[in-house]
Amino acid sequence: MKKLSSLIFLFVFLFLASVAFAGDLEDIKLLQKGMRSVKASFTQTKTTELLGRPIRSSGTFSMKAGAGVRWDYKDSMVVIYDGRDLYLHYLELEEAERIRGASGFVGPLVFDVQRLSENYRVTAMRTGEGIRLTLVPQMDMPFERMEMNFPAGSPFPDEVAVIESTGDKTVIRFSEVEVGAVLHSDLFVFTPPPGVIVRQRSFQ
Repeated sequence: MKKLSSLIFLFVFLFLASVAFAGDLEDIKLLQKGMRSVKASFTQTKTTELLGRPIRSSGTFSMKAGAGVRWDYKDSMVVIYDGRDLYLHYLELEEAERIRGASGFVGPLVFDVQRLSENYRVTAMRTGEGIRLTLVPQMDMPFERMEMNFPAGSPFPDEVAVIESTGDKTVIRFSEVEVGAVLHSDLFVFTPPPGVIVRQRSFQ
């Protein structure tokens, strides 16, 4: 009888936990439906076993629904997705890549949980500060999993970690987050500066 009671308790606990997880995930999806634009500063730190010290960079992030997403890495690179193609502009090299068929990378670029749920196994855990998601890709991706921390009531994460199978880890921390920022659509159009060589690549 005692064993049966324990099994019933375990079943009820797992059921309630799954209901809570679904609620946490749906809460974030609902918040993101009203997110039309975001502007933020970020710092990025990558730790790797091959190098003795972390690689650090910083910049600004911009996203506007229907226009695209843009990452400006200070003095090194600009990443733009315009809804069709992905552009990588290497400032020091005066070179750029135009990558077709990169729609699979849109979710990670903009942290769209609804879209990510289509190709990732997502689990949620409520913390004292908000909700933390763990996302495991169900397709070939250059990383093992992502972890995103959403402050309570926020549609945008304040921290994202990307963990590779090698153990290498990249952590992005956002600050000065402005949801609903006024952003011009031209910001998400890549126009190569004079002299910049644009190479073509495709994922298809």
